[in-house]
Amino acid sequence: MRRFALHFAGLIVLGLLVLVITEKTDLTIAADAYTWERVPGIADGPVVFSLAASPDGRVVFAGTEGNGVFRSNGGNAFVPRNNGLPTDPIPRISALAVAPNFNNTTLALLGTNGSGVYRTTNGGETWIPVSDIPSDAAVYSLAFAPDGASAFAAVGSATGSGIFLSRDGGSTWHPASLQPVNHLIWQLAVSPKYATDHTVFAGGGTTTFITTTKSLLWKSTDHSSQTTVAGGIFKSTDRGETWNMVFDRGTNGVSALLMVGDAVYAGTPDGGVFRSTDGGATWSPFENAGYHPTGIHSLAATTQYGSDAAIFAGTWVSGVFRTLSNSPSWSPINSSFPHDDAGYAAVQALVAVLGPDRIYAGTGGRAGADGQGVWSTSMPLQTIRIYLPITYKNTAGR
Repeated sequence: MRRFALHFAGLIVLGLLVLVITEKTDLTIAADAYTWERVPGIADGPVVFSLAASPDGRVVFAGTEGNGVFRSNGGNAFVPRNNGLPTDPIPRISALAVAPNFNNTTLALLGTNGSGVYRTTNGGETWIPVSDIPSDAAVYSLAFAPDGASAFAAVGSATGSGIFLSRDGGSTWHPASLQPVNHLIWQLAVSPKYATDHTVFAGGGTTTFITTTKSLLWKSTDHSSQTTVAGGIFKSTDRGETWNMVFDRGTNGVSALLMVGDAVYAGTPDGGVFRSTDGGATWSPFENAGYHPTGIHSLAATTQYGSDAAIFAGTWVSGVFRTLSNSPSWSPINSSFPHDDAGYAAVQALVAVLGPDRIYAGTGGRAGADGQGVWSTSMPLQTIRIYLPITYKNTAGR
């Protein structure tokens, strides 16, 4: 559904009432209308690995490398919120998820790189470790179902790897009954219709992992060697208990997942974005005339606009791209985005929020400390004029 704001009314020209309306949508907005600015508050330029926002966009969390987790209220400066997290050293905050009912519950989940999963019920003021997920787990994706009760975690650990499930908002967890076999799960995406279809998608990674550093997911109990595994997408239709592969990418991987309505989007490190509109049965490149961004690490969408949703892709070198969900039309939106001679800052995380109508990008890995942090841009206003005929009634001479 599109959201309109009436900015002027009542101009009568030749018997027409002219309504000038600004519309928050991305249908015909020029790419250069997006201008990025750094959100203050995260000092010393740490890499930002994860982002999550409340449903109304008024609260944004950012997870960093070595500086913990930060919270921003209403797009204002970020402030640290590390009470309850390990301090020596502070682990990488590799995943974040905010409950759909956050405004009532202030519930959120936080995943670390080697110290397990944490939970807050007071908006990040304190974090409590989750006991049912291994405390040494590297966590690479967290997700809530729309009901706010079902939650999912993709983890790797010396004592237990795979997908873990919760049915009580993250209080207790258990491993999936049938895990994806021989795959490292990087990303999770829950169906917007989860209440009726019970569907969750999981994206598997593929590359060479050095498991002793805990910088990437563990594979089985092999903690000393490098291992190459296959990549693809798995689907569960029983609330995450069992999984079946629906998209086999062979020796390639899936680095980002997103659901918009009935469509599933998969970002890849080597082949752009793929889309399925039939529940994962078939997949096709989502590109315009062969053009698509590459090296994709993150995806986000303005899902509040339904079929008019804009999709954003964050890349390793080429910045941020935007397209429409109903027709591929990729274009870069990198005005004032941090960059150096080697390219744009790597976009580790993206989130698009309703209310403030802003897009946030967590960056790192290029453009130096000045390019690392959280950047945001507003979704530009589009002006529409609607002409309504007016009927005059002459009441003079009564």
